[in-house]
Amino acid sequence: MSSQLCQPLSTSSLIVAVSYPSNVIEYMWDGHIEVSEGIKVPLYQLHHVEKGSRMQMTLDGNFSFVYINISFERQVIPQLIHTYSPSTLLVVISWFSFWIGLDAIPARITLSVTSLLALVTHFAALRKELPPIDYINGSDLWMIMCMMFVFASLLQFSIVNFINARHNKKITNMINIANVLFAKEKLPFVSFVNVGKNWNFNRKYVVK
Repeated sequence: MSSQLCQPLSTSSLIVAVSYPSNVIEYMWDGHIEVSEGIKVPLYQLHHVEKGSRMQMTLDGNFSFVYINISFERQVIPQLIHTYSPSTLLVVISWFSFWIGLDAIPARITLSVTSLLALVTHFAALRKELPPIDYINGSDLWMIMCMMFVFASLLQFSIVNFINARHNKKITNMINIANVLFAKEKLPFVSFVNVGKNWNFNRKYVVK
């Protein structure tokens, strides 16, 4: 479990007597602090409450103030179910395209693009549930890495498809050149069949 400590960041968040020094008025907590059971923070559990009183020394004198520190613990199970499990599942689903045949271009592109759009939608929904911040937190990094993995699978397919297209074009050009040469010699044309990644020829010729 990760913890979050909420504490005053400035004197404006404290209860402090700025008009009267400590020899005139002194703040102290009266009894213990009671936390209402009806007040709950989603995905967090109240862990510890610390209170106290201190003296603040300034050029104008010593002033009394009281403070309170509230410590929360993040619940891991809801985070796993709500954030990490769906994103991990979408990344794994995008990897299924590696087992789809290279000739099934629409199926592979649809699977990768759909997974990427689902991750973007899930990321946007998570951001709406959090208060606006001006920095990147851990969940943002996780979602960005998941989208990069899905985009990498789409990029890998594009590169492999481009290399395969160049290879097929090269083989086709070689067959066309061989057919032209054999036609001049009045020999049978070369026929070929593309079976998966292999080219099967029904005749073999040695061009000198």
